Amino acid sequence: MSLLTSLAKLITGRASTGPTTTVTDLELAIVRLDPPDGSTLEAGKDVTIVVDWRYSKPKGDVGVWVKPETPDDVGGGYEADLGETHRAGHGQLVRTVNLNGAARIEALHVVARDAQMREIYHRRIPVSYTYVDSAENDALVRDGLGSRITSVAFDPPSPARIAPGTRVNVRIGYHVESSVHGVRPIALPLTELAMTYNGAVETVHGDGKLTQHFIVGEAGTVTRVRVQLLNKGGATVDQRDVEVDLRYGR
Repeated sequence: MSLLTSLAKLITGRASTGPTTTVTDLELAIVRLDPPDGSTLEAGKDVTIVVDWRYSKPKGDVGVWVKPETPDDVGGGYEADLGETHRAGHGQLVRTVNLNGAARIEALHVVARDAQMREIYHRRIPVSYTYVDSAENDALVRDGLGSRITSVAFDPPSPARIAPGTRVNVRIGYHVESSVHGVRPIALPLTELAMTYNGAVETVHGDGKLTQHFIVGEAGTVTRVRVQLLNKGGATVDQRDVEVDLRYGR
């Protein structure tokens, strides 16, 4: 598993189909897949994607993601944006995706968002990857079962009226049970508003608290935030949906 993957693996479900044209002069193209399209992989193994980008007139920071689309009821992972296309010019990005069990990846979605988390590019690229179960991944999926979320607190606290683009910190208390590899806390606002979050980056053990954050980039209201503990196999070992009243205005 690559260093980038270990730094920023996120849970994903079925990816949605989006537009196939840009609304800026940003150009993104997948130029290499490893292993190649059509391959069979063990659960948990990465598909590495090299993306060529060109951007002559950036209007601000841009984040780029590659997300897997699967018709099967199996979770998986993709990487958080690492910020390589925040300038004019051209270059290449490296991203990875995977699935946690026996399933298929039928397409890759290349998505770009601006600094306000608005989608400015979305292209669906059909692929055909088959994942099969593995004993190694099964053990990872069971690691840390019984771990639990012990507390959740927000800064600013709910209810709150805040400006779009404001960072909301989420302090997550945890108890990690019988885990060899530890678990990763995550906080995700459940909203259709343009947003980003920092992902399940840090691994924790024992008892403690960890601060995660998210940013909503447009006016509207967030009423629920999903807090999860994820193990190294990508499985959710505990989850809590927290009701909030976060009203974003200008």
